[in-house]
Amino acid sequence: MYMILNYQSFERGVTFSFLKHFILITERNSILIQNEQESLYRVG
Repeated sequence: MYMILNYQSFERGVTFSFLKHFILITERNSILIQNEQESLYRVG
């Protein structure tokens, strides 16, 4: 019983850290895209 509960909480932790990592990557990509658009706008 303890092992099953432990595994469930471990699975939840992995899912949470994966989601956090994905959100960080998405935010970084959107910032990069914004910077590219601004530099293109300045050149144009």
